Amino acid sequence: MTNGFDWVPFYDEMARALLAYRNRQSELVKVLKESGVRGLIDQDPKGKAVELTEIDPFTFLALLNKQSHRERTRALMGVKARLGLSNAVPEGFLGIPKADPRQSWLFPYRYERRADDVPKLWDLFEGVLSGKRISEEVFAAARTVKYVGEAKLTQAIFRAAPTRFFPVDGQTVSYLAGLQLQSRFSTAKEFQDICEGVAKQVAKPLYEQSYDAWLANQPKKPNAEAEYQKKVLAAAVSAKVVTENDGGVPVPKVKKTGLTSGGFQRNPNVAASALRLADFKCEIDARHQTFISNAKGMPYVEAHHLIPFGNQGGFPFSLDVTANIVALCPNCHRLLHHGRKADKARELATLFSRRKTRLQEKQLKINESDLIKMYRGDLLEEDA
Repeated sequence: MTNGFDWVPFYDEMARALLAYRNRQSELVKVLKESGVRGLIDQDPKGKAVELTEIDPFTFLALLNKQSHRERTRALMGVKARLGLSNAVPEGFLGIPKADPRQSWLFPYRYERRADDVPKLWDLFEGVLSGKRISEEVFAAARTVKYVGEAKLTQAIFRAAPTRFFPVDGQTVSYLAGLQLQSRFSTAKEFQDICEGVAKQVAKPLYEQSYDAWLANQPKKPNAEAEYQKKVLAAAVSAKVVTENDGGVPVPKVKKTGLTSGGFQRNPNVAASALRLADFKCEIDARHQTFISNAKGMPYVEAHHLIPFGNQGGFPFSLDVTANIVALCPNCHRLLHHGRKADKARELATLFSRRKTRLQEKQLKINESDLIKMYRGDLLEEDA
């Protein structure tokens, strides 16, 4: 089961396990290599490729987060076995910054690496996991390592301790501004004050706020939702029906622009099939009246992803399947997006009870409580 944030306990356990490897760094490199992680080749002063023999924990975690969703899960299975971790391998990665494959290392190649670069990063990692305030001396020393920029460093710290720290990068600047918090820092105190300010102002875990900040920062196509619903209804009144194979469906392709803010693309033909299966009736209550649409005289209903589509990044299989799409009258659709918490919870419980088995058949693992949590605030139109 995943709510998109099951990576948090796994990463917490993994980070603590790494503390035992400060004097066994070649073993960590071997763990990554045997788990299928690439990017482990060092360079000597002549530019010759040589084996990497030292590594810091931040770089270890970054290398695991440059992978695609499936590659990451596969690699983490290998890491779990080799480090002896007990938590389940996560299925969701909402809120965790993905590392740039070309800039995953926090230290330079051997030919320009100083003898104390990697030890400085280990010192900071140990300070981060100590549960105490990060010392100015250790923080400043780590920032002198070549290729350790502000954003890259805070992302690294966040991956290691996502319940205490917040990434301060291009994805979170606007979010911080909305909280009237600074996004610039030069000392350990200033960075930690930002993290504490985020935690105090919003009653959500920092890792959930990291996802909220990323989601709010995604480009949104004007009128995308109206455009999507129009295409769905037009397809629904035609003879076109999508046939889905048994079991989970691969995650839909990602596009830089499209019909959803998260980058994943919804297929109107899939939703059209769901409307036809519902016989163009509201699935909260088939007695709900709606007007006759201009599309061949059928009752007007709208397609809604029960597990909101904006959460696709937290699921290894597609949310854009008929099992997860319900037909709703306009009033009920707006209620799920903007209604009161109690009203939404009541209707969601009804819909979930009717779809639970079908969701499981499509490998969409979620319980009623976690589903309702996804609707705790107003839901963006393009994210459902």
